[in-house]
Amino acid sequence: MRLRVLLLPFALWGCRSPCMAVAPTDLIVSAKHFEVDLLAPSTACSAAATEALFTFHFAAGQPLEFSAPPGSYRLVLRAFSDIDGTTLLGAGCIAQEFSRGQEQCITLTVGAAASDAQVPSDGSADQAILSDQADLGMAEALSPDLLLVDAAIPPDLPSDQASSPDLFSPPDLMTSPNYMFVTSKAYAQGGFNGLAGADQACNTLAKSAGLPGNYVAYLSTSQISALARLGQARGWIRTDGQPFADDSPHLVGALRKIFFPPRFDETGKDVTDDLVATGTSGDGSLAAGSNCSDWTSSSLQDKVAVGYSAAGMQWANAGYSVSCQLPKRIYCFGIDRTVVVSPQKAQGRFAFLSLGTIDGAWGVMPADGHCKSEANSAQLPGTYKALLATTTASAASRFNYGNGTLPWVRPDGIPLAATAADLMTGKLLAALEVTSGGFQLPLFLTGGAATGVPWGNPLQPGSLAETCQNWTSKASADLLVVGNASRSTDSFLHEVFSSCDSQRHVYCLQE
Repeated sequence: MRLRVLLLPFALWGCRSPCMAVAPTDLIVSAKHFEVDLLAPSTACSAAATEALFTFHFAAGQPLEFSAPPGSYRLVLRAFSDIDGTTLLGAGCIAQEFSRGQEQCITLTVGAAASDAQVPSDGSADQAILSDQADLGMAEALSPDLLLVDAAIPPDLPSDQASSPDLFSPPDLMTSPNYMFVTSKAYAQGGFNGLAGADQACNTLAKSAGLPGNYVAYLSTSQISALARLGQARGWIRTDGQPFADDSPHLVGALRKIFFPPRFDETGKDVTDDLVATGTSGDGSLAAGSNCSDWTSSSLQDKVAVGYSAAGMQWANAGYSVSCQLPKRIYCFGIDRTVVVSPQKAQGRFAFLSLGTIDGAWGVMPADGHCKSEANSAQLPGTYKALLATTTASAASRFNYGNGTLPWVRPDGIPLAATAADLMTGKLLAALEVTSGGFQLPLFLTGGAATGVPWGNPLQPGSLAETCQNWTSKASADLLVVGNASRSTDSFLHEVFSSCDSQRHVYCLQE
């Protein structure tokens, strides 16, 4: 059997960045499932199951379409006789350089003849096959007639065939964003035995939920960062259809722009606020010493960096690590598509996080002045107050939040809650971490927002011990309640106590 393989930039489909595409015209009749692994050029082909940088899964009859950054890889293709990918028909491995914007032709024989050592790490070999059944843990004998050939479109191929839907991706690759989701299951991190196991978990869940495309786990190792694993993909939405982020640069660092927090699993269920394993720092790189020994350890002593599923800025890194012994959910990202994601702007009253800060002795009226000044500078309409509780009045009582009142939205147009009352009780749709100018303030700059809102009943006044002695003290011995601006739960109102001599931002709401 033969497969025709074409490697082109995704620009062929109108996308902005080059990726790889593999489109078969004659699928192997007996195969019901395919897997493609991309490995570092120095990695042995037999290590594909545990050390793959990217793993892609395909059902028989489905075009083999996937994306990855240009560079040198070893490519392993495996064909299975069942849809679950457990009974292997054959496999092959080749070293190949995938270049930006360059058409390439590869021939990959899947059978038993050559040894793994015949594939040099410099990518100079144009063909290799695995030596025996032991490589890749084969369950059945390799099929000697399983071949990948004719990788480029022949020069005499008619132009109408070059754009045939039988050869290339369907139109929705250009118009539909990628999905991302929080897994419905929590996993023992060492049980992945590397990135390939985590990717398989993502693709299994996506397939069971009927989600299209290929997925990678947002996990970092000592070899590759979670951010780099997304390749050239762009545009992610949650499984409820709400936008998550537009592109990779806006997932991390000071440029972070998270529209709605992850929250939803592959089935469309809201998992609300949970810790999610990433092993990744806030800039998308490896959180050193906090990735369960490259996802091979479930030891109590090993640690893993986690994010909050209901957070904006802290979605991938909450600022601490937990034991690898504790099962955790992971994030899964689709990587096939390059689509601009831009949310629709909602209507409502504006709310924002102040750029300026206060200490415990500022008082409520000066805090209101902060809000008014920053709103005026940003040319926001209306009048504004700080969301602060006092010992005689709740923070909510400073605003009209009854039935029929307009809900609040961020200056970037993202709705904060379904109703005004929902915001006052911490039932948020998105994080209130955006300034009056419409950008998300990095959490390391915010240190949280002063609220004085008590735990248990946010509609009650605060106590002296929760409001810096009713906003009259900046003594280090006195305390105030601080909310986490990155979280879309009631933690945005009250997460920790802090000393009154610290500087904190405030939430500013239009009246």
